[in-house]
Parts: sequence; C-alpha cells; structure tokens
Amino acid sequence: MRRLILSMVLACVGSTGQASDRFNLEACADPGLEPSRTIQFCRKALQDRKLKPMLRAQVLGNLAYAMAATGLHEDAIVNYRLAIATDPRLMQAYTNMARSNEALERFGEAMANYQAALDVNRRWVDAWAGRGALLLRQGRPEVALNDLSQALRLAPGNHDARYNRGIAAIDVGDLPLAEEDFSYLIARAPEDAGAYVNRGRARAELGDFSKALRDLDQGIEISPEWAWAYFVRGRVNDAKGDVERADQDFLRAYELGFSNPWLIERVRKISGS
Repeated sequence: MRRLILSMVLACVGSTGQASDRFNLEACADPGLEPSRTIQFCRKALQDRKLKPMLRAQVLGNLAYAMAATGLHEDAIVNYRLAIATDPRLMQAYTNMARSNEALERFGEAMANYQAALDVNRRWVDAWAGRGALLLRQGRPEVALNDLSQALRLAPGNHDARYNRGIAAIDVGDLPLAEEDFSYLIARAPEDAGAYVNRGRARAELGDFSKALRDLDQGIEISPEWAWAYFVRGRVNDAKGDVERADQDFLRAYELGFSNPWLIERVRKISGS
C-alpha cells in the first residue's frame, strides 16, 4: 500500500476556519500516527462540510488507507470508491484499492482497479508495477514482464518493479535480462539478499556455476536463516556435481522450515530412512 499524502493540507488549513478543523486535518495527514488514530482524526475531518472536493477526497483516501492497515479491507474499498468519485484524479486511491481487493483475493476486481488507474493516467507507475506484480503471483510471467518493463521505462529506479521483472525474466527464460536487473539492484542495494540469490539462480541457468555460487554464498551471508536460499544453493551444487555440499544445503533448508515433495524425498535419502 502507498500512503496518501494530504498535499493540500498545508495550503488549505488556513481557510477551514476552526482550529479543531485544522488539527483534525493535520492529524489525518500525519504518517506517524497509529492507523486507529488516523481513522479517528480522518472521520472527524470529514465532518467539516466546508472541505473542498480535492481535499475531501484525500481525507477519504487516508481514512481508507488506515482501515486497510488494520485489515478492514471491505471498509477501505468503500472509502477508496468515495474518494475516486469525489476526485477521479486521485491516483493512489485506484492502486491502493487494488491492493485491498488483492488482500480479499478478489483478483479480477484488483485487475479492474489497475486498469481504471491506467485509463486515467497511462504514466501512473504504481499501476504498471502493481499489476505486473499481481500477474507474476498468478503465474503469468510473460504478461507480467510487459507491465513491469513499462513501469521501468517510466521509472528506471523503481526497485520493486525491477526485482519483480528479474523474477519474471527467470520464469520466461530471459536469463541475461534477469542477470542485468539483479546486478542493477546489487549495485544500488548491496545488502539485498534476494537480489544475490536470484542473480545466482540466473547465472546457474546460464551455466556459470562459479559466479552463481558466489552470489548464493553472499545472499546467505546476508540472510543466514533464509531456508529457500539454502535450497537454491543445494540445487546448484547438485548440478555442479558436488553432492556432499548439496546435501548439507538441503538438510539446512529443511531444518529452517523449507519443504516440498522433492526435498522431503531427498532428505529421506540423505538420512537413510
């Protein structure tokens, strides 16, 4: 979710009249408040009938955001809809509503929210990146790749979109693109364990086991309790022919909680059971 920043508050509070009205607006916009307090102050702010439509829409959006943060996604969606009806240009409301629909597993509605955002503004990066991430989670990497690439054309520095595009690129077999995306992330966020592990995956698929294992070693050093990373390294060691190290990694992955039918069978063989 992306918090709606009430950009109009400082410009408008002077015209609201009452000190209490100004206080409620400022508190509604305060990102440091607990969601329950945000809900309280945004509701109070909405009682001011003099609020201009643009500002009212932003208050509704922040109220919805806080509701979603407490798990009240149904109520959040109602308020996002009201925000959009009040100001159709409030782009965050579309994409935040999509995420609430995702949380409720209403994936068709979420897709419609993303499309509605793009119908208003084709340059809204969050819609391209958000829809791409949803498509990726749904197992549709080919389509996701298009949306994520569009997000990166508009915002090359969007790390979430680049990470997800790297995953999609691995899934569709575009390994050079995946290696490029994760290298980009590592250069800018050298403590990103996921970028190292996934670049290692791409490099292993490209047949460069030495570089792949260096990446996987680095990812595990950064995140030593990440079970899946050990599983990935085990598969690479297996492919390289180092069965002893592979077995050590598989056992560690299993001990840390990663499990799938293939790994369970391998652990049985390792343990002789």
